[in-house]
Amino acid sequence: MRLIGVASDRRLPAVPDVPTFIEQGFAGFTGSTWAGMLAPAGTPREIVKRMSDEVARIIKSDETKARLEAMGTFPAGSTPEEFDAFIAAETGKWAKVIQTAGVKAE
Repeated sequence: MRLIGVASDRRLPAVPDVPTFIEQGFAGFTGSTWAGMLAPAGTPREIVKRMSDEVARIIKSDETKARLEAMGTFPAGSTPEEFDAFIAAETGKWAKVIQTAGVKAE
């Protein structure tokens, strides 16, 4: 099997010689998996901030960052507001794809 491209917006550290699909002329061709932590609605702001700060600290540590990058992941460790915006953008992006493709739930 030969990897012909990656769907992220930048090359992966694990396979730096493999170009992105964008680099190959497929404008806007991105997709990724992601993970994040959510808290129940109404969780006090100070608890959300503390949890976010601690997770970001761990994610951005040299050891964790190196391990995640070796797996082809870009560690982020964003703020709750940045994560909210990311989720909203992903929801809009994939809703448009689903609508354009005419995907229906069964």
